[in-house]
Amino acid sequence: MERRVKLVAMDLDGTLLRDSEEVTERGRKALAAAMDRGILVVPATGRTYTQLPPAIRNGGMRYGILSNGAVIMDLLEKRPVWSGGIPVSTVLRLLKGVEPWDPIFDVFVDGCVFTEKRNLERLDDFGLPDSVKRLVLRTRYPVDDMEQFLRTLGTDKIPERLNLYCLEREPVCRYLESQAGLTVTTSLGGNVEVTGAGVGKAEALKTLAGLLEIPMEQTAAVGDNENDLTMIQAAGLGIAMGDGSREVRLAADWVTGTNREDGAAAALEKILCGSPFT
Repeated sequence: MERRVKLVAMDLDGTLLRDSEEVTERGRKALAAAMDRGILVVPATGRTYTQLPPAIRNGGMRYGILSNGAVIMDLLEKRPVWSGGIPVSTVLRLLKGVEPWDPIFDVFVDGCVFTEKRNLERLDDFGLPDSVKRLVLRTRYPVDDMEQFLRTLGTDKIPERLNLYCLEREPVCRYLESQAGLTVTTSLGGNVEVTGAGVGKAEALKTLAGLLEIPMEQTAAVGDNENDLTMIQAAGLGIAMGDGSREVRLAADWVTGTNREDGAAAALEKILCGSPFT
């Protein structure tokens, strides 16, 4: 079978995007060259559609793997191609279960992110980078009481995923991993990301590749953190950022440069010239 890469799943934060949420000039040129060559570059991110920066949302890319794989979006037509979710009853149980650790508890519904108002006033307590705090303040919809909000959701509104910022991440992860029907991953700092069972970036990549009739051997994935791990393992070519987590770098077929070194652009350039397979 021809090994030419036809689809590249690309993580955003810490990978393609700088802290400023911008794509570098080299990155823009590499994206344009890949798309001109007929390669589908697919952002694969924990962000929702509304959280995508203009460079991604308006960058001409056809598909996006969003909400950590809970949604596959047609970015041009602005409609979901596929979506998974977590039942409201499960989210209510988890909200109660994590109370001892009092994390920031974000709920993703219909491409929007909801959090309690009080959480926006205590971001400094969680040691979040300034870029993350800016993103949170810009994109969260505040509610007075999360339990009440969840109980008023219509039956057609199913949470896509959860995002928790924790002062004590390990006990929160142990609790969440003990609950059936969930996929639990982590990324920066005290962040914990929760999707439904069998939902994640890897599964979304496989689903999208299947819909487009692209063999997995002709896919690549680029990422830096634990929530990219299974995607990097599933792709025909797994590429880790040079400043990515140790686990991700060990699992990858190839390690590119760091975020500051434009490692994502370098990965696309190598894919374009075929050197990862030689």
